[in-house]
Amino acid sequence: MSRKRLSRNWGSEIKMANDVKNKKVKLLVSGGPGSGKTKLISTAPNPFVLATEDGMLTLHKYAIPYIKLDDSMAVYEDFLEILRAAREKRKIDLHDGTVLDFGKIETLCLDSVWMLNSRLKKEILETGNMRNAQKDLWGVLLDQIKDCILQLIDMDYHIIVTVGEAVKQDEMDSDEKIITYNFQGSFRNEIGYLFDFNLYMVKEARGRNMIYKCFTNDENNRQAKARIGGLPKEMVDPSFATIIKYLEEATKEEVK
Repeated sequence: MSRKRLSRNWGSEIKMANDVKNKKVKLLVSGGPGSGKTKLISTAPNPFVLATEDGMLTLHKYAIPYIKLDDSMAVYEDFLEILRAAREKRKIDLHDGTVLDFGKIETLCLDSVWMLNSRLKKEILETGNMRNAQKDLWGVLLDQIKDCILQLIDMDYHIIVTVGEAVKQDEMDSDEKIITYNFQGSFRNEIGYLFDFNLYMVKEARGRNMIYKCFTNDENNRQAKARIGGLPKEMVDPSFATIIKYLEEATKEEVK
């Protein structure tokens, strides 16, 4: 992929940090099965989903385009090819004669990063794809998963990436348990820093009904954060529009 140079009129590339109306928001959404991670995708503006696991049945009520990346495919190269099509705003002919126009897509979603990591690992083992003799499986896997996620979040779209949860023992306190992201490798400890928001989701019973909650801070050993102050620590039945509304309101307060 060729890279562009700044033109002499490079001032056109400068943006204002408080211009959140035009900002593309990057979300990392974690939680256990059924906690509402995939449901949140349905609230995003004009989403397209790169699905690496069988969770799309949750969205069966919505006309959301998606592509399933499974072990029969060249997962790494195909993932990057889809991003190239999105970057170029291509129109893609679908099997039913309709057209997917990436020019009209506003949100790219990966559901989920832990399964993408697992599929890449399996592909490396099966194909012997060790391009650098100095690197073992984990080195190649780290290169590939980082490449996929860094290219994804650099796209000019809103981004939602889901990840499952795992419980591990605190290295500093053997009696303490920490909720962490459910995939192997050192990138698990780095991925959260790449996103504007790390939201932790849970599903709770309220009487006879079930409600979805998301948290924006890391209380109770949850991995959650927001790059901007003023957001509530807890949101009930969160939607993408709600998150954007809080972001805009918090930014206005900070500007004052």
